[in-house]
Parts: sequence; structure tokens; C-alpha cells
Amino acid sequence: MQKLTIRPQDNFFYLFAALLVFTVVGPVLTVSLGSLGFVVAEASLSATLVIALWSLHSSRTAFRGGIALVVVNVLATAAWFLLGSQTADLLSKASGLAFLILVSVVAAIQVFRRDRVDLNKVVGALCIYFLIGAIWAMLFQLLDGVSPGSFSGLEGYAGHALSWRFIYFSFVTLTTLGYGDVLPLTIYAETLVFLEAILGQFYLAVLLAGLISAYLSDRDRPPPAGTETSQRPLETES
Repeated sequence: MQKLTIRPQDNFFYLFAALLVFTVVGPVLTVSLGSLGFVVAEASLSATLVIALWSLHSSRTAFRGGIALVVVNVLATAAWFLLGSQTADLLSKASGLAFLILVSVVAAIQVFRRDRVDLNKVVGALCIYFLIGAIWAMLFQLLDGVSPGSFSGLEGYAGHALSWRFIYFSFVTLTTLGYGDVLPLTIYAETLVFLEAILGQFYLAVLLAGLISAYLSDRDRPPPAGTETSQRPLETES
């Protein structure tokens, strides 16, 4: 029997699974399990952070930066939880946003570099799409924290429930569904909303579609003799 191993070239499969758990399974279990919901939410977030950190292994600089941001995020979250500090809450969200952007940039470098397109790259492109939604959810939270009342439809939500609400609103915006149950009320919120909608459509119609087309073209074509570009790790620092 062939031993199952975690290969560096398959990193995006694990990141995609973690993002699905965090954005889909996590919110459902958080609401369904009542008092255990907080534990589930923190566990899903922690798992996502760990796997996202592992996905940065191809760049030592990015990996070290990711560790620093995660440490800041954990400490700020703990300070907010224990002391109720608004400054700590904003620092937690800002460090989380910076971490998501870092992961997205490193993933984009790996996915869209010029070499053979394999299934891992296609999954990586889907990861970037999920990360865009998570980044904008964090931007919405930061804006609402700095300027309360920037959105309607959030009454009665707090803590993790409010975070899930912003994630829901972000992906509804990203996919241009626009249900109208959450609405931007300020020029800053409206600007973020239409920028996400434009980016979401451009990413799907141009970048992701082009990558899938290249994958289908490369799938049955053998790689050039003596090369294994689809499995070569990205090195950004000697």
C-alpha cells in the first residue's frame, strides 16, 4: 500500500480544506453547538492559521513575517478578550488582515508564475478567491470598528456572530448576489463594496478562467524533458 505523504507541491489542497472549514463549516457549527460555539470558532480559526502558515513555507521571509503576525494577532485577541480593549480588538483585526494579504500574495506568486499548470495551482486559485472574501470581511470589520454605523443589518450581532455576518456579506458581495439584508451606509463602505464586486468578477472571468484553460491544455501534455517545473518549490530568498 502506498504511504500517504504531505508533499510541498500539494500545499493548496490543505489550505483550501482549512478555508472551507473556516468559512462554511465553522459558522454553522458555532451557531448549532450553543455554548461550545466559541470553542469551535477558535479551533477552526487556529487550524486555518496553522495551515496558512505552512503554505508560506516556500519563502522564508514570508514565513517569518507570517509567524510574527500570528503572534501579534493571538496576543491582541487575548488582550481584547481579557481586558475588553477596543485598541486591542482593532490591532487583532489589523494583524489578521495583514496576515491574509501576505498569504494571498505568496499564493498568487506560486499560482500565476509562468510554468506548467497543475491541479494544485487550480486549487490555489480557488484559495485566493476565498482569501479575497476573507480579506474584505476583515476590511468591513475594521471600518465598522473605526466608524460604527457604516453598515445596516448588523443589529443584534456581536463577537463571532458579527464576524460571521461580515464573512457572509463579503461573499455575497464578491459573487454579486446582493440580497440587500446588509447594506453599506457611508461612502467608505460603498467604495469597499463596489471594489470587491469588481475584483470578484474580474478574478473569475479573467484570471481563474484563464488558469483553468491552461490546466486543461497542459493536462495531457507531458512536461519538457528533464524538467519538473510543476513540482519545483518557489524560492524567493537564498
